[in-house]
Amino acid sequence: MAQREEKRRRRFGFFYLLLSALFYGITPFSVNYIADMGMDTLSFMTFRAWIAVPSMLIIYRCLVPGGRLFPEKRDVPLIIVVGVLSSVLTTFLLYYSFRFVNAGVGETMHYSYPALVILGCFLFRGERLNPGKLLCAVLGLVGVAAFFLPAFTGGISLKGVCIALCSGITYAAFIIISSGERIKKISDIGLVFYMFVVSMAVFSLASLVRGGVHFPASAMGWAALMFSVILQICGMLFFQLGLNRAGPAHASIFCLIEPLTTVILGILFFKEEPTVFTVIGSIVVFASVLLSVIPSREKEKE
Repeated sequence: MAQREEKRRRRFGFFYLLLSALFYGITPFSVNYIADMGMDTLSFMTFRAWIAVPSMLIIYRCLVPGGRLFPEKRDVPLIIVVGVLSSVLTTFLLYYSFRFVNAGVGETMHYSYPALVILGCFLFRGERLNPGKLLCAVLGLVGVAAFFLPAFTGGISLKGVCIALCSGITYAAFIIISSGERIKKISDIGLVFYMFVVSMAVFSLASLVRGGVHFPASAMGWAALMFSVILQICGMLFFQLGLNRAGPAHASIFCLIEPLTTVILGILFFKEEPTVFTVIGSIVVFASVLLSVIPSREKEKE
């Protein structure tokens, strides 16, 4: 009975992770639209946090009526670390790397984190190194690289590559820490709410130091901003739900569906031309995710 319940819990985890990847895969289109409307990245992230915090507070109060509005004191440092790693450092490093390398190169280096998560769980948490999952993570990285292969033409800045790789390291650290036993005691919805509070504090301070924020210039800009908030909330919520049910290795591999979703939507709705590399990359990414969920004969320790 316990084994059946565990399998059911894991299947739900896979489903939540799939939903999270789909929401995150749509996000780049809203971000690009907002950028085209003249809103800079820091202003966008600050506004998104300002809107997300009260929205998450309402969701938290409705879905977890007895939940703590304020975390326990001993959990505060851990929540700050998780919030900074996921919502601040990862995003900043990835966007900053685009100053030195093409977005395709930066994204490819960033999506090295599934392999880093698997290695990190082995090195720092004593989990068994699963060659099958590591192979899936490497296959997924190859698939993502195929999406952006044209971006690798010409000279590549080593500095940009290193910065983008650091964004993968910080996100891998976030996933590993978030799957720890202590932080699992915090409700999934509560943790997402706390993370938005952390990001709001950091981005508000950064905007204050810079001298203010730039408002959306039109009603469509505000609409795109609200749509981005919905995508971010849903992506974070479903990811956290999936992470605690499927484990960090599966969660990181499922994230590879994000660029696959972006590529497919670009072809279907934005008239982007598919290439041989796009097709190959899609097949490889899909295969890596599919292989990762095939149950092994041995009992794994997540």
